[in-house]
Amino acid sequence: MKKETTKLKLVLYTIGHFIWKWVKNPLLVGSHISNAYKLTKEGGPKKLSDTVFRQYLPKKYLLKTKINIKTPSTSIYGKLKTSVDLEINPLAPKNLYEINAKIKILVIRSGAMGDVLLATPIIKKLFKNYDGLCSITVATRYADIFKNNPYIVKCISIHDLRNIEEQYDLILDLDSCYEKNRALHVTEAYNFYTFGISSTTENLQPEIFSTNSDKETCSEFIKNIKSPYIVCHNREDASQPYRNVPRKEWERLLTSLSEKSDLQIVQIGSRSMDIALKNENNKFIDARDIFSLQQTKELISNAKLFLGTDAGPLHIAATTQTPIVSFFSIAHHHLRRPLRDDQSIFKPVTPNIDCYGCQSDFSINDPWFCKRNDFSCTSTFNINKALDDCLSFM
Repeated sequence: MKKETTKLKLVLYTIGHFIWKWVKNPLLVGSHISNAYKLTKEGGPKKLSDTVFRQYLPKKYLLKTKINIKTPSTSIYGKLKTSVDLEINPLAPKNLYEINAKIKILVIRSGAMGDVLLATPIIKKLFKNYDGLCSITVATRYADIFKNNPYIVKCISIHDLRNIEEQYDLILDLDSCYEKNRALHVTEAYNFYTFGISSTTENLQPEIFSTNSDKETCSEFIKNIKSPYIVCHNREDASQPYRNVPRKEWERLLTSLSEKSDLQIVQIGSRSMDIALKNENNKFIDARDIFSLQQTKELISNAKLFLGTDAGPLHIAATTQTPIVSFFSIAHHHLRRPLRDDQSIFKPVTPNIDCYGCQSDFSINDPWFCKRNDFSCTSTFNINKALDDCLSFM
């Protein structure tokens, strides 16, 4: 059903696209009709459909490209009797490579939040590969992830790319590079795209940078709890039912954890789509919409355990050394696991179903849909195993 809805939206967009072009330039109507006739004559409706949806439309989608790069000839500087502004002070001692100007790099990753966070080790690696002699700008919808990040000079909105005036020596568009390589871990796909084949033993752990103020805010919250705690996250998002642990199963798991341990259960996320349960002994704490990303990292860093699903908070937990138990469904846990040195502090909870991790079977041209049409990957979790995994870390 979802696949059919996606197709309908694409067809409607295509119709709107051509109508808009014809309104702007009526002379195109005849040309387009002539081309459509030729394609249909050559290979029937399928030939026409493939040409429009697999060749023409991907290039014309949203009518504009993200960025237009124009670099002037260096001779213009001599003609105007001016010089190129150097980003490194010319009076400073020459570095080992005698480099006068930092290389300017633009990295693009729109979303989602977790996918942007998983790009942070690539930013760090870029900075170190250039020995810091680079100036990195990030374009994203989730600028908060890069707050306090020492490896970038600034973060801009993805919408500002169309109006950008700066010139960049290197542009890395990480959008869709994972989607084109679904058999790779998200960060490893970024790594391959940016650096080519390289060692997978290097540290590619994501990073979030907190301030002393973030740490103090968290410390005050922890003092009020007055006992050790675990951090939990589970989504109740009707638009993505394949990512959710059923509410009854989740409640059974958290209730059992509460009964078998003396730990408080701090629930994080958004009030608009994430679950927060209550119980009689007040060991369930609703901390949704309270903390920033940096403060959430500090909260998880001081927890005994993070328990969650394949969503953004899992990747925040991956920036810490806190043990993680996480549920996975359409994406295999090998492709989302925390990239930390100690893999023993991570335990995946996977569905007992033969099509587990089916997302890798779909190409970038084919939107994901449940082949069984029942989202069984979220209803076959072994909650008892999940409970044992959690208790093993306590």
